[in-house]
Amino acid sequence: LDTSAAEKIAGVGFGPGLATFFVSDSGLFFSSSGVLSLIVGASSPSFDLEYYHFGKKKNKPYYFGPGMLGKVKLEFGKKDFGSIETGFSQYWVHSIYTDADEFLTILSLNIKYDLSIKSQISLGYDYYLRHASLQERYFTGAKPVVRALYIYKF
Repeated sequence: LDTSAAEKIAGVGFGPGLATFFVSDSGLFFSSSGVLSLIVGASSPSFDLEYYHFGKKKNKPYYFGPGMLGKVKLEFGKKDFGSIETGFSQYWVHSIYTDADEFLTILSLNIKYDLSIKSQISLGYDYYLRHASLQERYFTGAKPVVRALYIYKF
């Protein structure tokens, strides 16, 4: 993920997940999914320091270590018409060489409208909330993002 408020955070991990999907005879549908994972991740630092664990400030440094990822997504819509989707994601990375903790929370809302079987318009809103701590220092930053997309389905 890369935003001006969130900077960068990434991870790879494993954990349980659950997905459900329900379709009525009238074409209405509901889907949900959730996952909770233990990750090994990396995060750009939130603090403006001269030196970081991996490199100097000008060399795009990052923290590296264990963490967790949690995601929940809900979608309600009508087949061949469109849908409304909402999501919540939270990432956490703890640096293995410092006391730094980086958290990123993402709240999202997407409205999708099907133009045809193969194309769709999507309007989305994401709210990024970043928290960090390092020893006795704390950081909080937030940024809203609006997206408008034309999607071609294969």
